[in-house]
Amino acid sequence: MNIRATRRSDKEYILKFCTNTFNWDDYVDRVIDLWYREPYGKLFVADFNRAHIGHIFQDPGKQRQIAPTTNTDNTTQGPIALSHVVLCPNHQGAWIEGIRVHPKYRRHKVATAHRENVRIRKTTWSNRSIC
Repeated sequence: MNIRATRRSDKEYILKFCTNTFNWDDYVDRVIDLWYREPYGKLFVADFNRAHIGHIFQDPGKQRQIAPTTNTDNTTQGPIALSHVVLCPNHQGAWIEGIRVHPKYRRHKVATAHRENVRIRKTTWSNRSIC
């Protein structure tokens, strides 16, 4: 699994798994364009590439092997998770929100990987950028 900054081309894939997330729907489709433009915020996605197909996620006492959704040419169809991060005033912390994981990949520590990504990157963020 690779956690990276979101590209505009990811939006189509993100919105597919950010629909009907809750019984009242979801709000990501209404804020994603704003999140792209925020000067103190950053969007991250988790995705797979060919080298990660069949990646094993470690879970205490368990090993689960999952494969990403693939096209017929064995390439991934896009991101499987999203998170939005904002650097807090005075750089004392970071606010993470909007964590969404494709239903097929839930309960495989994908959201945990997003949280760890923020923890690691937070130590190197400047006052203008968080990646």
